[in-house]
Amino acid sequence: MTFTLIEPVSPPNRVVTAPQCPDEDFVAAEVVHELKRARRLFPGPQHSAHEGFAVLMEEVDEVWDIVKQNQKRRDNAALRKELIQTAAMAMRMIIKICDKDNRV
Repeated sequence: MTFTLIEPVSPPNRVVTAPQCPDEDFVAAEVVHELKRARRLFPGPQHSAHEGFAVLMEEVDEVWDIVKQNQKRRDNAALRKELIQTAAMAMRMIIKICDKDNRV
């Protein structure tokens, strides 16, 4: 399985293909890319920890739906995508809720 990340940087939409087993740096880059995509789609702020938690739990529920599937029929690409989205929403909550008052 190959993993592809389309980076919204210069040059525009440069495609980066990961090795067979992506390392944590590649996965972290995917999470950041997903966070930026989510911000473009949903630019509004998270107003509270409750709202951030609700968004995060929605993503976790989507992961859980895939995890419950029969292991032989489970779509690991879909699971991976949902896990990246979950990590991005956790990162967004850290930035928008936890670190909001500590920014310089």
